[in-house]
Amino acid sequence: MFAKKKAKQIIEEKLDRDTPDVPGFDVTSPRKVNSPKWWVYAVSGLAVAGVAIGAGFGINNLLNNPRSVDLNATQMTHPIKPANRTYSGVVSVKSAAIYETFAEKLVPLIFAGVDNQSMAFSVFDAFVAVSMTVYCSGDEVQTAYSTLLGASSMDEVTKAVQELTLTLGTNVSYVDPVDGKTKTSGGASVNSFWLKENLPLADGAADVLTGLQNDYYASIYHTAASTAGLAGWLSDNAPAGFDDLPKLQLDDPPDTASVSAFFVRDNFSVTGGDPNPYLAEYESKQHYLDYTLGDGTHKQVDYMESEFAGPIYTGDSFTGVHGKINKLGLDYYLPNDGVKPQDIMADVIEKNYEASASGYRLAVSAPYFLIRTENLEFTEGLKTMDSLFSGVLMQKLVAPGAAQVLSEALQSSVLKYDFTGFYAVSITVVATDTGVVADPEYDLTLDHPYVFNVTYPLTLRDGVTSARLPLFYGQVYDPAYPQYGATA
Repeated sequence: MFAKKKAKQIIEEKLDRDTPDVPGFDVTSPRKVNSPKWWVYAVSGLAVAGVAIGAGFGINNLLNNPRSVDLNATQMTHPIKPANRTYSGVVSVKSAAIYETFAEKLVPLIFAGVDNQSMAFSVFDAFVAVSMTVYCSGDEVQTAYSTLLGASSMDEVTKAVQELTLTLGTNVSYVDPVDGKTKTSGGASVNSFWLKENLPLADGAADVLTGLQNDYYASIYHTAASTAGLAGWLSDNAPAGFDDLPKLQLDDPPDTASVSAFFVRDNFSVTGGDPNPYLAEYESKQHYLDYTLGDGTHKQVDYMESEFAGPIYTGDSFTGVHGKINKLGLDYYLPNDGVKPQDIMADVIEKNYEASASGYRLAVSAPYFLIRTENLEFTEGLKTMDSLFSGVLMQKLVAPGAAQVLSEALQSSVLKYDFTGFYAVSITVVATDTGVVADPEYDLTLDHPYVFNVTYPLTLRDGVTSARLPLFYGQVYDPAYPQYGATA
């Protein structure tokens, strides 16, 4: 009893210090708050006697079962925080295949018809957010989605999300069970799930939300997602050093929103304390590449010259090379004259090309680029990928009287490649609303629009299979990176 009283006292004191002054607030009672900022900046949790406590439950429920989601007892006036992540191994061969199948089926549809425009798409974010939505949907939807990705069940898809999130998005050091070496993950991934306050929920909804919290590491918000709310959430969860964040605009608050954000950077490795050689190139003011834009005009752009020892890719209508930054891979694919970047995207993703043996000395001249992709809508891409996204969704979470359909799938991102290395932040929202169904040396100069992808190298759990999992695909029509001394 003392512990419960003490916990109540501590939570109330912290709420008094750290939250807006809302008249009539009672930590044990449900309440309504008009300001969307409250939902974003509400206290996230306390540790009492070694138990993680999220301040959105009733006090008794918190202490007795900190992970339960009892929507009938009290509304979630604060976000339920996700379970702790514990790294348990590398990505399995099956999980990698499921993820790469998702990329192969969706990404070409995203870039189809997008001409004379630089843009990028985070496969990782989209995979997580789409899978969260399907996780809340009915058995038929889950079976269709699993079959589409070559998985035997939704559990297998969820396992793939877990393994990829823990490997790519935990930002921790771990001992690789395959080679025993200490390694660092590739970035930081945060997820959340938002549902309208008065949305009628199905029986068992609490179990679904608990699954999202534990299996998808998602914070649960019992309030509708909004532009301001998502901006605050992204800013609050951005790791140190990630200050340039993408902007995503929601026209109307949806009934539900599965949200995933991904932060990743990889700096060039400079040994011996020497200054970064690429910075000197950038500052020289005489180191420019004559780049042909998508409309045929020319532009002077800053670039870097790099040398790699890797394979050369030869496709029917493009030439590519495999390069790397430090940890991440960065592959370039230059279309032949008269061929547009979006025309080769499917072949790039499906690896429809011949690869030479590794060890070639590759000299690559590549421009710095800055790509801001705002509100890239891939709703129709999902519906084209499979008809399941044109039907009813969220059956396991929302009551039948408020049947949900896909209303929009949006992604915004910022990608930057310059003398420091690679920087990227993306946020993806999959929303539903109530609705009705309906030569040893090879030189490659990237001086005109091209395709790229950023990859994460892994040795899979069998200890033999190597994979480079795609993180981002993009096409560069205009590098748009400011010349030295200019502003973005």
